[in-house]
Amino acid sequence: MNGVPQTTCDTEPIHTPGSVQGHGVLLIVEPKSHRVVALSANASLVIRVPDDPVSLLDQPLSEVVSVRFLAGFEQGLRGLGQMPGDRARYFLAGLSPWNITLVVLDTAGHIGIEVTAAAGEALGGAQHAHFRGKDVDEDTVPLEVFLQRACMALRKATGFDRVMIYRFLPGWHGEVVSEDKRADTQTFLRHRFPSSDIPAPARALYLLNGLRVIPDALDLPVPLLSLPASPQTETWDLSHSRLRAVSPVHLEYMRNMGVRSSLSLALTLNGALWGLVACHARNRISLEPHDLAWCEKTAVEISNEITAQSRAARDAHAKTFTDVLSNFRPVAQSKSELCNHILSSPGDFLSVFRADGIAWVQDDRVDHVGFTPRRGDVLALAKLVRARGTRRVALETLQDLAPALNSRPTCGFMSLLFDESAFFVFRNEALREVTWGGDPSKTLASRGFGGDINPRQSFQTYVETLGGHSIPWSHDEERAFELFSNRLDALPSALS
Repeated sequence: MNGVPQTTCDTEPIHTPGSVQGHGVLLIVEPKSHRVVALSANASLVIRVPDDPVSLLDQPLSEVVSVRFLAGFEQGLRGLGQMPGDRARYFLAGLSPWNITLVVLDTAGHIGIEVTAAAGEALGGAQHAHFRGKDVDEDTVPLEVFLQRACMALRKATGFDRVMIYRFLPGWHGEVVSEDKRADTQTFLRHRFPSSDIPAPARALYLLNGLRVIPDALDLPVPLLSLPASPQTETWDLSHSRLRAVSPVHLEYMRNMGVRSSLSLALTLNGALWGLVACHARNRISLEPHDLAWCEKTAVEISNEITAQSRAARDAHAKTFTDVLSNFRPVAQSKSELCNHILSSPGDFLSVFRADGIAWVQDDRVDHVGFTPRRGDVLALAKLVRARGTRRVALETLQDLAPALNSRPTCGFMSLLFDESAFFVFRNEALREVTWGGDPSKTLASRGFGGDINPRQSFQTYVETLGGHSIPWSHDEERAFELFSNRLDALPSALS
């Protein structure tokens, strides 16, 4: 790992690597004059380059490329202007033996010309059938079934050895929730991976550029050349370029995993990153632009289904909870009355939150029902929650907030604060086994790597028995708690 920056994965500047992947050539041109302001050092693969490629910099593109290439570029500019969104991308067809794509790289409008060798016939190309996760006679299918069908369709269309759908969990750990693979390939289904495997900069890039293709982890990166006087010589932002070089950390991670080629696709929910499609192969795989476009469309279909089913589940849960609250509405005219009515008849309220206990704190008074911490512990917890400065808190372990508090079997809670009071919903410990793709406790520090970034070495199945936690609070349950908060806000603290 010589030459890897002395930093951490969460601060590694992966969007400005100063190089591109070796399977392609990148030219960067100024948006108005079309002068070449940067090019990858392997540009001789597609244009005639003198002994010193830097001599091509600051030259008009028309002096650098062939007439046919230039005509394609001008055609692409017209198409680029028709692309929606802030970051346009336009693929030029009919320029074999090259695949050429134009992409707007930055807010200044610099245009990246991405050139890769055409592999011949696309795996599916325009003949790819539109992915349908539901049969024509099915109004809906369980999300698990839909995701499994998507994995199967993607593997069939691309030829990867293993296709997984990976969902992010609280804290940005992830879990493989669906998988289709070759019989002789290791399974990661239901395996979890620590948040450090996909650090914050990588997650941010997936929202900017939802497709990441790495045809060959064995390729050496190719430096990007710029004019010495250019302020962007070392800092060209390649977030929107598919040729952006891969972090040395991730390349070693792939090799440690036995993966030579990969394709990742972002899956989103309400504009946020929900998860990824992750495709792996032990051999090199090159996909044509038509194949990649089909994969992107399939990822959009998956995201749309995730969104639709999430919305339906949220609405159904909210309706159930609204019905529960309506039972107390005729007799509850204040916060205190509503909370006390819930405490006196907690069954439905506990059921909708899958909870085990409730506590209502007013000054130094604690009213509670079911499994809750002791009175003094509840008061201490209320003070700690208030010190956070957040009205609503949802945790699956008290230890995250109060390490010294031992209140088993109670472990998880949601809290709602008011000026002089607080409402708590508690859950008991749910002892469970969690399967990881490798031991998550083997941190960088324990392996003695000091400041260097280093990926972990092993992905063998590791089973951890997790105690001291409740089952996690779902988004729907947190949304229902927000509805409860709104209901209480509309009421006075107490009747005068």
